[in-house]
Amino acid sequence: MRLIFSTALALMAVGSLAQKIASGNVDPEIVPSRDLKFEQKLNAQLPLDATFVDNKGNDVTLGDFVGDKPIVMGLIYYKCPSLCNQVLNGLFSALKAMNFDVGDEFDVVMVGIDEREKPVTADAKLTSYLSQYDREDTESGWHFLTGDAQQIRSVATAVGYHYKFDISRDQYAHPAGIIVVTPDGKVSKYLLGVDYSPRDLKLAVMDASEERIGSIVEQAISFCFLWDPNSGKYSFAIMRVLQVGGLLTVIGIASLLVYLVRHAPTQKADGDKQ
Repeated sequence: MRLIFSTALALMAVGSLAQKIASGNVDPEIVPSRDLKFEQKLNAQLPLDATFVDNKGNDVTLGDFVGDKPIVMGLIYYKCPSLCNQVLNGLFSALKAMNFDVGDEFDVVMVGIDEREKPVTADAKLTSYLSQYDREDTESGWHFLTGDAQQIRSVATAVGYHYKFDISRDQYAHPAGIIVVTPDGKVSKYLLGVDYSPRDLKLAVMDASEERIGSIVEQAISFCFLWDPNSGKYSFAIMRVLQVGGLLTVIGIASLLVYLVRHAPTQKADGDKQ
């Protein structure tokens, strides 16, 4: 009976997901394809001469942020409707739980991947999060950058960040995660996803401060969605889901039949009645 119930729930989940896809209610960024991911390039050197504009409108280079302390870096876009906010939420949650202060033990650098965005947008995003961080004398450690496509691409290529602009949706499809960089600008550690353990982040910062390079980490990839290079959209792998759904249906029916056979009441012959 338990197996039947579990199978029914699984079938309901498949049906619900298919319905959301059909109605267009699933955000494409929640389900990055195999190609839109972090290609983990440990020990890679950041392009320190890459030029940007910070959230206060100042011209800067990545080299301005290296030399003294590690960097916690992310590549996002500030008007992202979903995934980037989840990355920032996860990062700030971890930072608030750490006894390390931004600007003291490490800096935070966010590189905007949308060349259309301006410093005022980056500053508004940073201001909204700083009110949550609520630690005095840490503002100097935060840097939310904007720049042109070539400079952005040079950083993304260096750290293995693969992303793509979907014209039809006017959104970027991209992976989720943050990077911890050594004081001299080399990739030390990747923390992937949108939920970061404060302990893991602290240890990553400590390792980076000692110029230690981490190891490759696993990253989850959704196999229910595939990037369609012709349409520039994520398409639902409907045949795969139908195959899974069909298999679950067969298992459910077989389980039900087995259950009914084993628990069917046995009738005694008339001659056996007392």
